[in-house]
Amino acid sequence: MFLYITLISFIPSLAWMAVVLVEDVHQERHRDIFSVFLVGMLAAAPVLMVAQLGDVFLESLGVVLPAALDKFIFGALNEELIKVVLLYWFAMTAKFWDEPIDIFVYAGTLALGFAGIENFVLSLNRADFVGQGLEQLLFMRSISAVLVHIVSTFFFAYALKIYQERRQESVLVFGALISIGFHGLYNYSLSIPSLADIEVFEYFYILVLVPTVIYMMSVVRKLRRQSQ
Repeated sequence: MFLYITLISFIPSLAWMAVVLVEDVHQERHRDIFSVFLVGMLAAAPVLMVAQLGDVFLESLGVVLPAALDKFIFGALNEELIKVVLLYWFAMTAKFWDEPIDIFVYAGTLALGFAGIENFVLSLNRADFVGQGLEQLLFMRSISAVLVHIVSTFFFAYALKIYQERRQESVLVFGALISIGFHGLYNYSLSIPSLADIEVFEYFYILVLVPTVIYMMSVVRKLRRQSQ
C-alpha cells in the first residue's frame, strides 16, 4: 500500500517533468536535474516549519487570521518565497545554470519536487480512499495544483534572473507579486462557495490559469530561441 501511494503521488510530477525537459535546448545532466528535484522535495520541511511556527506565534498573541488570509500567508507567500530562495541557492548560482531556458527547466523541476511531496502527504492522509477517488483527485491536482506550482515558481525565478541582470528592484517586486498573487488566488478559489452552481475554481481555471499557462509557454519559447 505504501509503495502504491508513493508511486501514484509522484506520477503527476514525473509526467510534467517530461514536458519540462522537452523544452530544454542542451540536455542537462541527470544528476543536476535529480538534485534540484530533491531540493524541491526537501523544501516542504521549511515550508511546514514556518507555517506551524507562524500559527503558534499568532496564537500566543491571541490573533486568529481568517482562513483565506492564513492560506495566503502560510500557503502562497510562504511556499513561493522558500521555493525561490532554495532555487537561487542550489541552482541559479551553480555552474550548470548556463543558458536562458534553464529558468524554466530548473524552476519547473524544483516546483515538481515540491508538488510531489505535497501530493504524497495528501495521499497518506487519505489512504483510506485508495481505489475510491484518491486516484481521480491526484489526476485533478496534476492539471491544477501541480501546474500552479510550475507557473508560480517560474515567474518568480524569471523575475529574479532579470533583476540579476538589470538590478531593477521593480522587476523583482512585480515578479514576486505575480507569483504569490497567482498562487494565492488559486488557494482562495478553492476555499469559497460556488457561484450560480459553478465552482469558483472553474472561473479561476478558465479565466486565469489557462491564459497564464499560455503566456508562460510563449516566454519559454523566447528563452529557447535565446538558448539556441
